[in-house]
Amino acid sequence: MAVNINLNRYRLITLLYVIFVCLSVLNIPSSLLDSYHYSIKTLEYQIKATTDQVEFANKVIQDKQMQLSANDSARVFLGIQNRIHESFVRVRKFDQDLNEFLKLKRSDVEKEFNSRRLTEDFYNNDSAIYRVKQDLLELVAFIKSQPYRIDEQIATLVPMRDTIAGANGSFKDWANYLFLHKPTAISYFHIKRIQQILIQNENIYQNAALKTIGYQPSYYSEKEKDAILFEPNNNTTQNIEQPELLDTFKRMPNPSPKPPAAMATTKYPVQADSTNDAASNTDNFDEFIQRIITSLHSETFYVGIPNEVLREFNYLMGVDFDFEVTPRADIIYERNTYKIRFPKPGQYTLRFSDKKKFNKKISFEKKVNAYLIPPPQVKLNGDANSQFRELVSVRELFTSNRLVGFLQIYDLEKFPGRINSFYVTRITKVDEQMITERKLNYGDVFNAELQSMLRKLKKGDLLLFDNIQVTMDDRTTRNASPLTFKIIE
Repeated sequence: MAVNINLNRYRLITLLYVIFVCLSVLNIPSSLLDSYHYSIKTLEYQIKATTDQVEFANKVIQDKQMQLSANDSARVFLGIQNRIHESFVRVRKFDQDLNEFLKLKRSDVEKEFNSRRLTEDFYNNDSAIYRVKQDLLELVAFIKSQPYRIDEQIATLVPMRDTIAGANGSFKDWANYLFLHKPTAISYFHIKRIQQILIQNENIYQNAALKTIGYQPSYYSEKEKDAILFEPNNNTTQNIEQPELLDTFKRMPNPSPKPPAAMATTKYPVQADSTNDAASNTDNFDEFIQRIITSLHSETFYVGIPNEVLREFNYLMGVDFDFEVTPRADIIYERNTYKIRFPKPGQYTLRFSDKKKFNKKISFEKKVNAYLIPPPQVKLNGDANSQFRELVSVRELFTSNRLVGFLQIYDLEKFPGRINSFYVTRITKVDEQMITERKLNYGDVFNAELQSMLRKLKKGDLLLFDNIQVTMDDRTTRNASPLTFKIIE
C-alpha cells in the first residue's frame, strides 16, 4: 500500500528550523546589553536631581501664588508645567508597574536585560505602551496649542510621531521603534530617558513662570549676602541685588544694598551686529526695534524647516515681549534663538509686541515671504564633490553605501527631506555590444540587489543614478539631478 508524503510540510519545517538557527546566531551579545546598567543608573541620578529642583521651585511657587496668578504669561507657563507633570507621573507609574510585574514573575529588570518576553508581555497587556504613547501625543498637542511656549524638545527628543524613520529609510510604528521587539535593556533605557526629558521640561516652565515676577535660579553667597545669576550665552555673571530674589534662596536681608546705578540687569539684549560682538544692552527702545528690523533684513524663509529669526536674544517670549506670526506658523525657541517653521508658501506678517510694562503694545510689523525649499541635490555619502565627479572606483561606491541629499543653503544643520527611491543603470561593453542592467532601489541605502550589481562593475563601465525621488519637509516630492560615473577600477 503506497503512503502519501506531504513534501511541502517537510519543506516548511526545514525552512522554519533554518530561520530559528539564523536568529539565534544574530542575537545581541549579553556583554553589550550589560553596559546599559550604568546608562540607566545615570538617568535615574539625573531624574532624582531634577526632581529635587522641581520640588524646591514648587515651594517658591506656592509662596508666590497670588503674584503668579495675576500674570497672564505665568498662568500659561504653570498650566504647561502641570500638564507635563501629569505625563511624568504616568510614565513613572508605568515604570513602577513594570517592576511590580517582573517581581511577580520572580524576576527584575536586570535579570531580563538580554530577554524581551516578559517586558513585551507587559507592554502589550491592555495596550499599556500605546496608552503611554497617546498621553504623550496629547501632551505635545497641548503644548503646541498654548499662546506661549519656550521649549519643544519633548516632541523632538522622545520623539513623538506615529511613525519614525530609521537609518535605512524604512518607517516603523512608534512603539516598535522604541520598545517592542527590543531587549529589555534597550526598551527600559527609553522609559528612563522619557522621564528625564519630561521632568527637565517641567523645570524649564517652572523657571519661566517665576521669571515673570523677577525670580531666577542663582547661587547665593552666605559671606557676601549676594546672589549670582547665571546668564546663558554670556561670558559674565551679574550680581543681582533684588530683595525678592535673595529671599528665594535665603530668608535673610541684604545688609549693604548697592545703589541702583551699580546694577547690571540686561533690559534689551538683541542680536549681535558687525559693530558689537556681544548682544547689545540698551534702554533706547527705538534702537532696540531698529536692531530687530536689521536682523530680519534680507532673510530668505523656506517652508517646512526652522528659519532663524533672532539670535542671542535672551529674554523670553510671553514674558518680556510677544512674537506673533499671521497666518499662524510654529515659533521655536532654542538656546536664546527664535526660529519660525512656516506651514505653506505665501506672505506672512511678523508682529512684535513690547510687554516690559505688563501692557501689550505692538512695536512693529514686517511682512515676509515663505518659499518652497530649493530643488534638492544628491551625492555619494562621505564625498563632498561626488556631484561634480565623473570617475569613481568600485571600492568608493561600497564605502559610500548610500546617497545623501543636500541643499545650497549654508546654515542648515541637516538635509530637510528624505530620499524615497532611485534607479541605477549599469552600461557595460561585452563582445563589442553595449549591455545595460537596471535596478530600482528604495530608500537612500544601497540594497542587496544593487550591491550585487555593483560587484559586477569593471573598469570602463558607466553607472547612472537617475529618477531620484526626494520628499522634502515642505511636503513636496522632487526629482534630484542625476549622477553619472565612469568606473576607473
